[in-house]
Amino acid sequence: MRRARSRLILVLLALLLLLPTTGCWNSREPKNLAIVMALGIDKGTAEEPYRVSFQVANSGVVASNTNNNSAAVPITMFASNGVSIFEAIRKTAEKVPRQLFFAHIRLIMIGETMARSGISELFDFFERSRETRMTSLVLISRGSTAESVLQTLTPLEKLPANAFVGKIKFSSKLWGENLTTAANDVVRMLVSNNRTLLISGVKRYGPALEAEQKANVEKTNSYSLIAMNKIGVFRDGKLVEWLDGPRARGTLWALNKIHSTVMNVPATTSGSEEKAVTIEVMGARSKVIPLLADGKPSFRVEITAEGSVSELRAPVDLSQPKAIVRLEQSWSQAIREEVLQAVTHAQESGLDYIQLNESFKRKFPKAWRRVQSNWTQLFADSPVQVTVHTYIRHQGMRNQSYLQKMNQNAKQQQNEQ
Repeated sequence: MRRARSRLILVLLALLLLLPTTGCWNSREPKNLAIVMALGIDKGTAEEPYRVSFQVANSGVVASNTNNNSAAVPITMFASNGVSIFEAIRKTAEKVPRQLFFAHIRLIMIGETMARSGISELFDFFERSRETRMTSLVLISRGSTAESVLQTLTPLEKLPANAFVGKIKFSSKLWGENLTTAANDVVRMLVSNNRTLLISGVKRYGPALEAEQKANVEKTNSYSLIAMNKIGVFRDGKLVEWLDGPRARGTLWALNKIHSTVMNVPATTSGSEEKAVTIEVMGARSKVIPLLADGKPSFRVEITAEGSVSELRAPVDLSQPKAIVRLEQSWSQAIREEVLQAVTHAQESGLDYIQLNESFKRKFPKAWRRVQSNWTQLFADSPVQVTVHTYIRHQGMRNQSYLQKMNQNAKQQQNEQ
């Protein structure tokens, strides 16, 4: 009996010792992988509706700190058509000497033609895949295919995918006319009661041929350049229009997505000095307050912003408290006009991309169930009041501009004459 127990214990110990020596059944060697940094989706043919392109990093070129690979480019593009996205990926095996690896994908680029035909079915693959990340950013290529935009070589960043991600992050953070949208944000909005979705656009400026050659990054002024451009508005998963300028920024004010931006405003509400002051927005917050009276919805948008005077092009003495108050009033009025312009356009187009329905649903869930089917019309007729409070925290390194002294000297010379 004791011998049997001892043998059993020895067998168990032997099995336990074997566990650390087991390998992963689906292990893959790095040398056999093609690291995909960005993925593009364009409209294909009638038989194969998806054309999927892949921006693959040339690891040897990217990792090199010398000029030995000066003739090589940091990326290689591959593309295939398929009935589904996954089929297109697998068909690329005919062209790629390594297995595509998606764990490092940073960007999903969708062509404008594909976006206008509908993106609702595109993201099921990304949700199911064990490799892809739903935090990958999504962009729409304006006026060209996603494949052609992803082929563009970019200055400062070896990998174009990193350049695109950096541009959209800094543009949304510093300029305020774009926003970052991840794949999980797209899915969340597609399944929500809100039928609208916002995704930033990207546009290539310059000739296509030079954009794909290394000469594009060997000049002080590139042949072709990629820039963030406008915000795409989707309804029921289809791109229907683009927002830019005050409409785009006014929308982001209402959505509480302004981190920083630059605004040119008059020194006073009278506008006697036309946009003579440049203000850097250093912080902002906004909230939408839904109201309900006699079964009819209305909304109040409250915005608070802080900023500093970055540039002055008028003889204004900022050391005077009254001048600061007038400037704050003028700035508040400018923000209010942008938000109202965005709201008016949204109501006229019947697109609630400001997401007023979401705030109304959260506060009045019972009333929402009654008005949900007729929301488009109710939204178009709903009064929206915009209240803005602004605060100038800094005037820069000086209060009085030299322009004020120049103006005083000019007046003195006129009086002497």
